[in-house]
Amino acid sequence: MLDASSTIPSATLHAAHLRTAVNMASQVTEKRNTIPILGMIRITVTEDGAVVRATDLDMEIFVQCDVISLSDTVDFTIDPRLMRDLLSWAEGEVVITKKGDLITFQIDDVEAQVREICDARTDWPAMISWQSQPIAMGETALHRALSACIGCISTEETRYYLNGIYLHAVDGMACMVATDGHRLAKYQTTDAWPFAGHIMPRKCVSQLSRMLRKGGNGTVTVMAAPDLSNSTEPSLAPKQPVNRMEFQGEGWKLITKTIDGTFPDYTRVIPKAEATTTVTLTHHALRRFGQSNERSRAVAIDAGAGRIVYSRIDGPTISMPVQATGDVKAGYNLDYLRSFTRNAGTIRLEITGAGDPARVLSDDPALLQVLMPMRV
Repeated sequence: MLDASSTIPSATLHAAHLRTAVNMASQVTEKRNTIPILGMIRITVTEDGAVVRATDLDMEIFVQCDVISLSDTVDFTIDPRLMRDLLSWAEGEVVITKKGDLITFQIDDVEAQVREICDARTDWPAMISWQSQPIAMGETALHRALSACIGCISTEETRYYLNGIYLHAVDGMACMVATDGHRLAKYQTTDAWPFAGHIMPRKCVSQLSRMLRKGGNGTVTVMAAPDLSNSTEPSLAPKQPVNRMEFQGEGWKLITKTIDGTFPDYTRVIPKAEATTTVTLTHHALRRFGQSNERSRAVAIDAGAGRIVYSRIDGPTISMPVQATGDVKAGYNLDYLRSFTRNAGTIRLEITGAGDPARVLSDDPALLQVLMPMRV
């Protein structure tokens, strides 16, 4: 007769819930790396529920799912691609059993056995987050801000501090800014921001955008290092890693490192609202210029004539009418204009001069974008 202590740990989960959690968590893992554990996801099933997590040492994600039944704690690591393959056709329930380093999956009438390569308890590199008083941010506003700014994140490695979104306080409220030196996006929220300014890396922004529901009415709790720049008290010196942020929503948590460095004073390049010329552009109109292989495509806007012109190299010159006021002639990057209109549908350029940056406005009053001119 078997003793109760010899019971093999097993857990039963919903296949659809586990598949969703695995798909969300596996976005963090890198396909190619020299550390085997970083190519794995970790699945832990306890009485509190099942958690699927992944890390790349710069970011760690936790995704929860419900448990149907459990005999004892199950904790293991597995290749996310293999796990997705096992669950891709699964319906109903998945029974997971672990005996030593052998993991058995019972899915419908199919049984699969996998050897655990990395030990979850000893090899997993857990990240340390900053522990502070959390604040709440609206899910919809946060998703809208990230979506508006992510397109302006720089990909230039020499100015690494531009490879993310700068989340800081303006008049005590959270404000997000991203720029690549050619265009800038600033989104002012109405949520309080009592922490220091942090530069969220692009991968974190992309992952966080996927976790948030567009139009969702939930809240996201945020923790980050406080702003101690004006403090002279040595007792307030941070004893936790200051380059950390934590976001937690319904059924998930994301811990990320932030980019070390100082974000430039972006306010100097934002022109004042003293435009002499305004131009209204729609995404439908800009699509009529067609596609091209040119890297830097510029369109010339002649507000006085009410025309916008695009001349291809060794190709046709395309001109169409545009709604404008004023008489400024200026050139702007066609791809950047399209990226603005792709998100907003219709934008309005406010221009003071041919060589000055233009303010780009949309129907969202919280969003301000800036576009540098081009020589045509």
